Amino acid sequence: MKLQNNKESNMTSQTKRQLDAFVSVTKAFLQYDFQGMIDEVLRTIIKMVEGEFGGIFLAREKSVELISSTDDVPEGLLKTVKHQNLPNTDESEYLMESEILGLATQTVKEAKTKIWSGESVSNLMISSAAQEVVNNLGITDILSVPIMYKKSPLGVIQLARIGNNEFTTQEISLIESFARELGLVITVRETRETIVEVSKELEFYVDLLTHDVSSQAMIAYSCLEELKTKEGEDENYYFFVNTALESLIRVQTVIDQVRILSHVRSIKDQDLTPICLRKCIERSIKTIKAMFPSESIQVTIKSPQEDIYTFGTPILDNVFTNLLQNAVFATEKPKKQINISIQELKRLGLWKIEIEDFGCGVPDNLKEKIFERFFGTRTGKGQKKGSGLGLHIVSTILNRMGGEISVQDRVENDYSQGARFILHFQKYCESVS
Repeated sequence: MKLQNNKESNMTSQTKRQLDAFVSVTKAFLQYDFQGMIDEVLRTIIKMVEGEFGGIFLAREKSVELISSTDDVPEGLLKTVKHQNLPNTDESEYLMESEILGLATQTVKEAKTKIWSGESVSNLMISSAAQEVVNNLGITDILSVPIMYKKSPLGVIQLARIGNNEFTTQEISLIESFARELGLVITVRETRETIVEVSKELEFYVDLLTHDVSSQAMIAYSCLEELKTKEGEDENYYFFVNTALESLIRVQTVIDQVRILSHVRSIKDQDLTPICLRKCIERSIKTIKAMFPSESIQVTIKSPQEDIYTFGTPILDNVFTNLLQNAVFATEKPKKQINISIQELKRLGLWKIEIEDFGCGVPDNLKEKIFERFFGTRTGKGQKKGSGLGLHIVSTILNRMGGEISVQDRVENDYSQGARFILHFQKYCESVS
């Protein structure tokens, strides 16, 4: 009788722990604390099935990343599982890569629950470093359950045990039910984030149309209206004609910039192909000289080689066109000198491109702000201010294609001597014919 009471007491205690855990998960979800909810889900599962270690992974476009783990996961194991690359969709390539796939990646790829026990744990299809860690920890059983929404794998719930304690059918079924619910939560969260992002973008486009485009169109309209009252020889005649033309060109520029931003948003990873940066720069130089036919623009390029490739799309031309145009606007001197240098950072697998101008420079307190939307481009005295989109477009394109940009003084500690824009691009390593 006493034994029965103890058993009932243990069951009651376990049920209470589970209920407490479920309450914590529910509270986190109601507060839209996604990371807190994920952590609570993992802790709940670990308590229920008495696992040794655990982790929850989310699938990105080309990788599977650990977003939550139990506090007692050894550091050595964390290093081997934090980030796992997904194989290409081609089946033959997958078979060749399968020997080095992480367990979470294998689960996402096959979209089904996977169990490793006993000998199979000692012969996992993972990297030798990861296998060594698993063996040293004495892990004997691993369960990997895909987080699904409909038929799409969104991530993985993974648990490990020590001591030949196999996962039961009931435990697996329980974790799979958690994974299904988690898949729905993740999908709802991503949908909500997409809606917020699209709403902000629509708001931005409305602001752009109501402010920049509308104001420039009104200037052009006013000038043309004024022309109706002027004779051809009137001293103000050409002033109004030129002002109207400038405004219409600005309108077209803003429209082009909106089109570029919209295009960047729609770019998928599969759209990225090897692009020659040197050719992008050369095309942009021709474009800038055509845009400013009356200006004396001198551009020098220092490059170790011609074949300088990164992953991108032809839209990369706009990065250099915007930076060169910005340099022209910023330089008050009759001759617009622009220096471009290209370096290979072999150890980092990057191309480094520096674009120097001899313009008005960028004060230290503005060096980070100039890439913000609507902040405005640099201009010299008497120069008209830009739409505030040029450098924002540059930053947006680079971020989408795995690059980055920063700005320094051309002459250290004297911003008035001009600016140096520093760009980093991921290097495309294979030879391109």
